[in-house]
Amino acid sequence: MHFVSPRDQERFALRVMFLNVTDAKSYEDLQTVGGVFYEKFVDAAKAAGYLTEDIFYEKSLEEAASFHSAPQLRGFFVTLLMFGEIHNAEELWYGFVDDFSEDFLYKHFPKEKAEVLAYNDLID
Repeated sequence: MHFVSPRDQERFALRVMFLNVTDAKSYEDLQTVGGVFYEKFVDAAKAAGYLTEDIFYEKSLEEAASFHSAPQLRGFFVTLLMFGEIHNAEELWYGFVDDFSEDFLYKHFPKEKAEVLAYNDLID
């Protein structure tokens, strides 16, 4: 399945629904949660509880970490912060801090300094 940026909220929600709803036979099935039809996939995904927990953002970061460079991954994290509904950003940060700071570690910065540099790069 192709990667979809959370910046494109509707397609991101559609992708989340595809990954989690196994018995859907149509788009209408994906847009129906608990017998209620939702016009937008974002609304359906939220109603199903798929976008209300950080686990989906964590999975997105895991996937992105497998093929993005550290600067790209930090940019993606910022995108998630801006366009997602992350409940515990600090926990996500610390869960991926090694991936976020990998480029600085490669340049032989001490671990703590590499983490600070990666964090500061988020602000720029």
